[in-house]
Amino acid sequence: MKKSLVLLLPLFLILCSFVHKFYVGIYQIEHNASKSRLEITCRIFADDLDKALEKKYKHPFHFADGKSDKQEMAQWQSYLKEKFSIEVNGKPAAMEFKSAEFENGVFISYLSANAIQSVKKIEVSNTILFDFVTSQQNIIQIKVGKQKKNLLLTPDEPVDSAEF
Repeated sequence: MKKSLVLLLPLFLILCSFVHKFYVGIYQIEHNASKSRLEITCRIFADDLDKALEKKYKHPFHFADGKSDKQEMAQWQSYLKEKFSIEVNGKPAAMEFKSAEFENGVFISYLSANAIQSVKKIEVSNTILFDFVTSQQNIIQIKVGKQKKNLLLTPDEPVDSAEF
């Protein structure tokens, strides 16, 4: 009996690891020097986004099934403005929502911030989905020229910066 238990324990642990869900968002910020702007891409699991927005706005969302409407998109943009901000060289960057798409379970949004001539320091505040799940992590990948830096934002540390 002990022998079979010892053999089943590794199998149980492997199966449990497949059940565990990761809560992570990926945000890419790239300075396009020739166009004097930041180009921003947000990637979030659509089912998590639906649940977080349902909790906030008290009605169902349909990003995960690709059937979102104009009202849901407007509420997403409002949530995004409330939860995600960038400062460049100590000044707030005015972000403009460009478009969004759904791909393989991930909701992808594209934004830009114009009139960014040069970047010495970027500070990012990102609390997206932190009100939904406390284990959410937002990974920020920043590229300025040939330099790349990464930030990890969590509910305990939702703001960080990188210098170039």
